[in-house]
Amino acid sequence: MNSKLQPPRVLVGVGFLMLLLTSLQGWGMVAIIAAAGEGQTPLLQELKRLHNLGLTGGFLAVAFGLAMIGLPLDAARAKSIYRVVLPSLLIAPVAFSDRVAILLVGSIPSGLQAFFFGLQAISALGITVGLVLMVVAVLRQESQTSYRSQQPPGG
Repeated sequence: MNSKLQPPRVLVGVGFLMLLLTSLQGWGMVAIIAAAGEGQTPLLQELKRLHNLGLTGGFLAVAFGLAMIGLPLDAARAKSIYRVVLPSLLIAPVAFSDRVAILLVGSIPSGLQAFFFGLQAISALGITVGLVLMVVAVLRQESQTSYRSQQPPGG
């Protein structure tokens, strides 16, 4: 058994970790509702948004990992997808917590707001690039498979 971490398995593991943390955050929302009632509506709305982003990121990480396991990708392509997608998914919870910070501490300096927006853009760009790389990998795999099936035996 190879002791070195494999990118697809790491993505699946990170995805399930994100889903676990998102479920714990959901229980935190339940506690806020139980303790404060619906009076915390703006905070709850932002926590719901983060909850949905956490679910999406978790399922996206699992989907990337399983697709990379299911597709026989070359090691370089799998590594490049992994290097783009993993950081993008990991910075997303921080990047999109700006509104919660505003609700909890009041207004934040414009420089810090710009920092959050920059992280959001980097996260979205990384996920988009990762999806493009995955689609290209799938299309290449499909075209190579169909090309091989059209070749005469032994040719």
